[in-house]
Amino acid sequence: MSASPSDKLTEIGQIPDDWGVAALGDGGFVGIARAGGTPLRGIKEYYENGDILFVKIEDMTKGQKYLRDTATKITRLGLNNSSTWLVPPKSVLFSMYASFGEAAINEVPMATNQAIIALVPRDSDDCDFLYYVVKHLKAALHRHLRETTQKNLNAEIVKRLRIPLPSARERRRIGTVLSTVDDAIEKTGEIIAKTQQLKKGLMQQLLTRGIGHTKFKQTETGEVPEEWEVLRLDDILLDVRYGTSVRANIEGRGFPVLGIPNILTGEIDESNLRHVELPESQRKTLALGDGDILVVRTNANPEYVGRSALFAKRNGLWLFASYLIRLRFETARVVPSYLAKLLQTEGVRKRFLQIARTSAGNYNINTQGIRSITVSLPPIEEQKQIVSGLSFVDNRMRNERQRKKELGDLKKGLMQALLTGKVRVTVD
Repeated sequence: MSASPSDKLTEIGQIPDDWGVAALGDGGFVGIARAGGTPLRGIKEYYENGDILFVKIEDMTKGQKYLRDTATKITRLGLNNSSTWLVPPKSVLFSMYASFGEAAINEVPMATNQAIIALVPRDSDDCDFLYYVVKHLKAALHRHLRETTQKNLNAEIVKRLRIPLPSARERRRIGTVLSTVDDAIEKTGEIIAKTQQLKKGLMQQLLTRGIGHTKFKQTETGEVPEEWEVLRLDDILLDVRYGTSVRANIEGRGFPVLGIPNILTGEIDESNLRHVELPESQRKTLALGDGDILVVRTNANPEYVGRSALFAKRNGLWLFASYLIRLRFETARVVPSYLAKLLQTEGVRKRFLQIARTSAGNYNINTQGIRSITVSLPPIEEQKQIVSGLSFVDNRMRNERQRKKELGDLKKGLMQALLTGKVRVTVD
């Protein structure tokens, strides 16, 4: 790769002298630009036993480059009696309504609804380049729609969009470079998914069967080793407390405050962190300490209620918001990281849902309900061994997630550089 030697000013900004500009709908680079349609819902013959894949907006929002399957299928009769059409493979599907600007490449023939326009390049070898170009357009489209009263795109707007056009060989080289990064991101995602499955199996084994036990007993939490205690969280809790309801800010004033989005993955996520200005009189009681566990206490989504994460000591004072509950335990009897993993198991998650109550569309748990939850507890040395056994998988997961993030950042930077010609690829 090399820096671009000279530029020219065009209607889409500075591009290299030897690049052109094309509209998506001028019939040159893109041979067909056409939206789809929806067969009438009330006619079962259009859908029943259908074998033609039918793409809707929700199929476009999963972050996948290649679209291989869809939730809905239509029949040939439905295809022929509506304005949808069969899009050939290696076309770029581009969403125009709601989640506009999403893109995917169809690997097999597919029909689309009216919210999606299919862009069929004249040469299928240009498919990757076209995909990345329209993905790159997304930020500009957001700006365009903010500046107008238009809330959605339409086919005519998309067809008028103008894109940079390098030579055929450079287009394909750019597509190859960006596809290589995407392939690495996809493989990393697959590793994360497999590691997650491994972790789930290990947790089930270690947190219910322990290490090296041969005798078990039946308890209200299920079968556990004979040496383990079965008790309520109330028996080992030092403190259980709601967080602050003081309004947080995104300007960084005050102290960092963790909310629901920061703990949903089971670990503390510091992205999109908010801050809160809190009187000194309240800071001590709401300060987070090493080994505290935060639990989601209320949400409209029942799957979020009871989710938890362990807080490890950080520099400075950290607080937590009112939709979370802080649990603090007797460390002489409990290894906090052991209990944090136990609270994330399927069995304990079910018990959280059992104690949840609904009000005004939200699911809620309270401190009394949390105190009543029953758990099985090994001796503290075995807790440490179990945590050690799971830490290898946790570290692998953390490393792969970091790698995926770094690859995503690399892709974003490469798209900006390559698709504007600021950096040129080497063409053989």
